[in-house]
Amino acid sequence: MGKRNLNDPNIADIFRRLKRLETNTMLASASVGRGRLRFYDGSVLLIENGALNVTGTATIAGTLQVTGTTNLVGHTNISGPLNVTGVTSISGELGVTGPTNLDGVTTINGETTINGDTTITGLLNITGDTNITGLLDVSGNTTISADLELLTGGRFIAGETQIEPTGKATFGNFVIDPNSAKLIEAPGGYVISNGADQIGLSSASSSSVNLSSTGATLDYKGESTVSAVAGRINLSSVLTNIDGNLAVSGTITATGSALLNSGIRANALSSNTGAANLVRASNGYFYISSSASRFKLDIQEFDVPETLLEIEMVDWVDKGEAEAGEPYRRIPGVIAERVLEAGGQAFTTWDADGEIQGVDYDRLTLGITQILKRQVRELTHRVETLESSA
Repeated sequence: MGKRNLNDPNIADIFRRLKRLETNTMLASASVGRGRLRFYDGSVLLIENGALNVTGTATIAGTLQVTGTTNLVGHTNISGPLNVTGVTSISGELGVTGPTNLDGVTTINGETTINGDTTITGLLNITGDTNITGLLDVSGNTTISADLELLTGGRFIAGETQIEPTGKATFGNFVIDPNSAKLIEAPGGYVISNGADQIGLSSASSSSVNLSSTGATLDYKGESTVSAVAGRINLSSVLTNIDGNLAVSGTITATGSALLNSGIRANALSSNTGAANLVRASNGYFYISSSASRFKLDIQEFDVPETLLEIEMVDWVDKGEAEAGEPYRRIPGVIAERVLEAGGQAFTTWDADGEIQGVDYDRLTLGITQILKRQVRELTHRVETLESSA
């Protein structure tokens, strides 16, 4: 081989081209067609101050590790598992069709559609509107700090609890409905409202309590009622029992019958000089004692037996007063049984069981007066006879 002339212009061109190869970036404008670019044995593809642009499809069969910020501007389809452990910001549309695990803080500012099952094990904060058209299954604790609005046709159902948009709430057999006359309904009865100022409580057996601006009524099956209106309380029943003390500061007006199984006690009564005219019959009723002929039938002469004069007067201590601790006193009078034995049955009183009870002292006195009147008349006749024959 002959020696080359170093001053040959071609030699200078060769040096210039060699220098360019030594200082040039080999892959600055590299293209791979119908082949592949392979990195192996720990090789790294490092991109500094540049960008990785993929206009077609990029397939990653292993792990893609990104330590900086990853901006996905267009549509991104992830068909396999996606694990994100850092902060992730998504400003565009995100469509997820497979399982997705998000362990860190995730902020989604745009519209998000989830068509598959989604499991959230951490805290989920939703600050905007959320539309759920399918089934929402929450097995853990759920806290709602703002309003939960159920639109028309939507219901809140939790076991036996159901709340409807109309305001009706059902808790098993317990129902609250502000749009019904039965505001609150339970198996044992219900609370009713028939007007703006009326409310009532009714049991399943037709007992009710009604309150209104004009009065109050307690009704048991329509058989017994207690009603209160302005200035008056009405009791309506076949029988009214008072087991304790009844204190009345006004006037008691009775248009029917009053049954008293015990005694009547009056600590203070007005007095007058008229004769007693109140009598208690054997049936327990009190009557005004009347003597006018218009109140009497079959008036006949009555023969008073003179044996009534044999009745001895005695005195005694009243048993009822003694047992009640009343002050000690002796009461004069006669014994009803002795009056009966003396032929004075007409002057005795009897109870409802047919037992002798008392004496009609006023009539017994009249009877004895008739005997004495007859004896005086006989004595006067005898004296007049003796005087005329003298």
